[in-house]
Amino acid sequence: STSTSTSTSTSTCILSSKSSVRKHATPVGISAASCFFAASSSSFCAAEESGYLEELEEQEEETKETKEEEEKDRAADSTSAPRSTDDSTGVALSPLSSSSEAHETISRHHASHLGTPLAWNEHFQHIMDHRRYYAERGRLGALVQAFAQCAQRCAKIIVEERFLPPHRRRFPPLAQPGEGLGAAGGAKYLVEGIFFKFSQDSLGLYGGRHNAQKAAALELQALNCVLQASLRVLNGQLRCPLMCLVDYHGYRLVANSLLPIDQSTLVYGSADGGQEVRNSHAEVRALMCRLAAELNLKPHVVLSRRSNTPVLLHGPVDMECHLGHDQRLYVIDTARLFPPETPGGARGSHLYRLLRPELVRANNASALSSDAFSPFGVDRGRSPADRQHNAEVREATRLLLEVHVPRLAHHLSTQQRRLNALSVSREAHRFGVNCRHLGLVHNHCSGEATRRAVLTELCARQLKNHLRRSLAALSSPSPAAYRAEAVRLFSLAFSLDHQRGGRRHRASDPAAVYHATVTRPGLLETFAGVHLPETPRCCLLSLLGAEGLARAFQRTQALAGVLFTAEANARFHRSLRRHTAPTIQHDSGVVQSQAKHTDEKKQHNELTETEHIDKEQRNKEATETEHTDEKQQSDEVTETAHIDEKQQNNEVTATEHTDEKQ
Repeated sequence: STSTSTSTSTSTCILSSKSSVRKHATPVGISAASCFFAASSSSFCAAEESGYLEELEEQEEETKETKEEEEKDRAADSTSAPRSTDDSTGVALSPLSSSSEAHETISRHHASHLGTPLAWNEHFQHIMDHRRYYAERGRLGALVQAFAQCAQRCAKIIVEERFLPPHRRRFPPLAQPGEGLGAAGGAKYLVEGIFFKFSQDSLGLYGGRHNAQKAAALELQALNCVLQASLRVLNGQLRCPLMCLVDYHGYRLVANSLLPIDQSTLVYGSADGGQEVRNSHAEVRALMCRLAAELNLKPHVVLSRRSNTPVLLHGPVDMECHLGHDQRLYVIDTARLFPPETPGGARGSHLYRLLRPELVRANNASALSSDAFSPFGVDRGRSPADRQHNAEVREATRLLLEVHVPRLAHHLSTQQRRLNALSVSREAHRFGVNCRHLGLVHNHCSGEATRRAVLTELCARQLKNHLRRSLAALSSPSPAAYRAEAVRLFSLAFSLDHQRGGRRHRASDPAAVYHATVTRPGLLETFAGVHLPETPRCCLLSLLGAEGLARAFQRTQALAGVLFTAEANARFHRSLRRHTAPTIQHDSGVVQSQAKHTDEKKQHNELTETEHIDKEQRNKEATETEHTDEKQQSDEVTETAHIDEKQQNNEVTATEHTDEKQ
């Protein structure tokens, strides 16, 4: 597969009048396929499908005699249907199915669809049987890479042809919803040895397509946990199919390698929603008990409604374990493996709002029941045992919100220098916190840098969700329409014209309207309880800042599966710098103006103080002068009066003396 580049012109694009959108293997909308065991495959070398299969066929030729003997022994001991052999690989094929309900329908398509060298399951299980040998040679990673590439190529064709009549499609649907291949999900397809199904809410069980897509991701996550636990404590006795998720044009397809199972191979769980629950195989029962202990899942009793008998299970009712026609034990339908959170009233929330595996394993208070808050209990969830299971899950949910969320926020607050949007989600999962609770984490964070990093992740996830809904709502068979829609939404979300500089911010501006009616309400709805800061402008730049906006632009591309060209990315960053530069100049001008005003005020104060001192001194001198004059005049008057009085007294005395002498 090669990357393609397509130019799209739009009047609202901030990148330029012509912006290129490019995607790995496909133009727009498909994310890198998430393969189970992906963490291990990252250390292995990648290989193209043809090169890998040629190498694998050479190795199979070397062990052909041994495998033929094993197949003869299995054929003698097994009561399964006759199997045909693919001459190109020497791998025995049997009527394959992706679930216990699919045996009859897939068998009819076996001759036309499975005559292919891509026998994914047989290759995968052969590697798992000799995993230590093949791990050193990168075989597992190569197989996962080849499976993902094949799934992406086929899924792209399936989605693009969904508007065509079935007889005109290269890959006609195997069955429509409700036609015998399971109640949930959309149409099913069988292409190149891979079973595809749309993640859709055909029967209204999930409350929308978005929630059904979440359930598909949970199945992949749980399948990964089962395989890892099986390798740790069960020596790989429980096997899983190859599985990946492909997102394209807003749709999600689940791709599984076909397994040698059918309705007769079910030995554990229920394939019909609890009508008939099986747990009669002693070996499987022991393995499930050990698996549940490793994952901290609680054994519980459910009701097999057809026979009205209680059955002890260690996982969810609808998780199935099959003893395949190749005598291997396969675990499928693991979406509800981990317990749900305390339901909040949303429709079908117990199907997609689940506790994370890290939190369940770390719950030291008690093991948790996978079927808590479900109607599969003995008394449809109303028995004392079921109420106890619900109470334990309710307590785990309380600890999640009141202990683990604040603990994560404190941890992120201490990592401000090394924090980015990607590490926020990774650290949240490590602490057992679902990304839907990042709004509460944002509220508990201390430090502006930490809050903005968390808010960047929230905005990127909200924009990704809106982009997927918008792409899925299009009814055009042309890929160019989806590229244009992706460019339009990115332009509205990351527009800079109305934010800083440029034209004046107006309430009628399309980008401002988008943020006021889509971004902010979407954040409040998706991340319940988040406290968004009040900003003077309704835009991402005001919420995230320049650095946060640049990170959100890259993070949204990664989450949504949309990749802009290097030129378009560079143009966006240049535009961001241009729009933030005037702000810096303006701020520096304000600082200079403030400094100048401070100097003027200081000079004015100094001048005023000097004038005041001079005036006070003059007043003091004048007062002293007046006081001296008054005192001098007073002294003169007093002295004159004293002299006159003395003179008069002398005259009187002299007169009296003269008279008396006379």
